[in-house]
Formats: sequence, C-alpha cells, structure tokens
Amino acid sequence: MISLPIFGATLYLCHDLKEIIANIFVYLAILTNFYMLIQIIEYLAQLAITGNRGHTNKWKVAGFFLGKMLAIIVALTLSVQIMGDRLIIPVLSYVIQIFVLGVSLRR
Repeated sequence: MISLPIFGATLYLCHDLKEIIANIFVYLAILTNFYMLIQIIEYLAQLAITGNRGHTNKWKVAGFFLGKMLAIIVALTLSVQIMGDRLIIPVLSYVIQIFVLGVSLRR
C-alpha cells in the first residue's frame, strides 16, 4: 500500500484519459512484476530451507523471470504508443516503486 501515493502522483501528472489508462496499465504490470518476484523468492527460499537446492525447477525459475521481463516490456511498449514522449512518467514510477519495494523488504 506504500506504492499507492506514488501511483496517485503519476495519475495527477496525466493530461488525458489515454495517459491515465496507460499509467494504470503500467502500474498493474509493476504489481505483476513484483508479485512474480516475491513468488520466485519464496520458492527459492523454501528450497534452501528444506535443503533441496539440487531439485530446483530451472524452467519454473526461468519462466518467472521471463514473465517479469515480458510484463514490463509489454506495458512500456504499449505506453510508448499511447503517451509518446511522456513515457518518462511511468518509467520514473517504476524506478521509484523498486526503491519502495526495497524499503518495504527491509522492514
């Protein structure tokens, strides 16, 4: 929930409905990206705790990381089509969200 004020700030900077929709799409991609990151970290941590490091499903790990990259790339590509030069707003939002994730993980 820490990320909602940042998302609100990016919506405030939008000029029209298309930019708002693009920012919502990027925000959903960011949430999907972070959810997949948390899932893969939990999976790998569980394997480390149980001592089954040799039984890692490498396809699952690779699939999660490819899915993470795909979600962000698709969101930013579609946003470029909608927002053009103003793409810096969702990109900055993504970078700030990474710092928010880092702060929330340290707690």
